[in-house]
Amino acid sequence: MIKGRLLWGLILLLYMGCTKTLEVKPDPIEPRLEVKGTISPQSGLEVIVQHTRTPYEWIPTPLDSAFLVDHAEIEIYHQDTLVDVSRYRGNSFYKSRFPNHIIAGEEYAVKVTAEGYPPVRIEKILVPESPPEVSGFRLTPFPNISENQTQVRDTLFFEVKNSAELLTYRIDVRYENIPLNKYTSYIDSFEETFDPCEGTYYFTNRCFSDAWIPRKYEYSYNQTEDRTTFFHISIIDPIVLDYIESGAFYGENIFVEPPLYKGNVDGGFGYIVGENKIIIPIE
Repeated sequence: MIKGRLLWGLILLLYMGCTKTLEVKPDPIEPRLEVKGTISPQSGLEVIVQHTRTPYEWIPTPLDSAFLVDHAEIEIYHQDTLVDVSRYRGNSFYKSRFPNHIIAGEEYAVKVTAEGYPPVRIEKILVPESPPEVSGFRLTPFPNISENQTQVRDTLFFEVKNSAELLTYRIDVRYENIPLNKYTSYIDSFEETFDPCEGTYYFTNRCFSDAWIPRKYEYSYNQTEDRTTFFHISIIDPIVLDYIESGAFYGENIFVEPPLYKGNVDGGFGYIVGENKIIIPIE
């Protein structure tokens, strides 16, 4: 009996001697910048600058202000020469001061710095040599079955000339007298609706063999407002598709960092790609 108790006591002592309290101290997660934008001869650099967060950080509401970066400095370089800077326009949106400094067919680099975050740099941003060739514009009004008779819905039909090389196209709709910082989701919403053949905002010519690619775009507006709608139809660097298709877009999600592919941003996340476009005004 005594031997049994001694044996159990010895086992207990050995067990206690083999255990110890472990303190887990995870490495700090440094928030990084996320940039999403384009650079073109028509509009210069247009970019949204936001940031990721640590899992220990309190998230304010509304979420659209939780990731806002309003103090970034953005420089645009051509062959190591500073050619332009971007100004803050509100709601994380920045735009070139001198868009006409951007030349088609040339490569650019963009540097983004903001206090509190590691700097990021995007190299070898190639602006396409020419915009798409577009024809056959036709505007067709939708029958208004809504109780709100001032809200009008139209459909724009047009064709984009096909090419032997694989091209990526983008459609962007903007409105006169409404600054982009009032609806900067124009970039985010494009990403959510991507389809390589039938995408509303982004599509490629990989699914088409005819000489011209038929497209249509439906949009609505208030007919009591006297303003012009502008359609931006562009050829854009396909690098943007790698970022979109990777699942890196997270919108208002509260995940710490966009997963998978980090885009072409060295030191952060996102993309800045070149585009060349035509701008069609519709009264």
